[in-house]
Amino acid sequence: MTIKTAPIGVISEGTLRNEDLIPAFTAALVEYNHPDAAQHQHDAEHCGVEGLTDADATEWIGELADALQECAPPYCYFGTAEGDGACFGFWPESVQHMQDAGVEIVSDLADIEPREVAVINDHGNITFGTLDGNGFKPIWSIV
Repeated sequence: MTIKTAPIGVISEGTLRNEDLIPAFTAALVEYNHPDAAQHQHDAEHCGVEGLTDADATEWIGELADALQECAPPYCYFGTAEGDGACFGFWPESVQHMQDAGVEIVSDLADIEPREVAVINDHGNITFGTLDGNGFKPIWSIV
C-alpha cells in the first residue's frame, strides 16, 4: 500500500481536545493509506480516548502527528497553522527553507534548468513542482 500525499489544508481546527484530535488524525491516516492507520484506528475504536492520562494522550497525538508528517507534500509539514495553535493540517515550509534546500525560486520558468522549482507570481501565489524536458509539473499550489 502506497502512502497518498495529503493536500495542503486543514485536518482539524478549533479544538485541542484529545477526544477530537485523535479521531481526526486517525481518520486522516486512513484516508492517506498510512501503514500504521489500521492499528491507530483499532486502538481509537476499541481502547478509546476517555481513559487516557494527559501524558498518554499527548504521546499518542505525537505518534499520529509523526505519521501524518510522512503524508506531507514535498516542502510541507504537518502541524499547526501559523498564528492558530488549534488549526492542524498540512502547510508549506517557508520560501527561505525551500531555497536553503536547493529549490530554485523564480517568477518565470524561461531559461530554467530541469529541477524542483517554486514559482511565485506578482500576487504572491506559489506553485511548487518539477521542471523537466516535458514541461512544468505542479505538485502543490497556494493561491
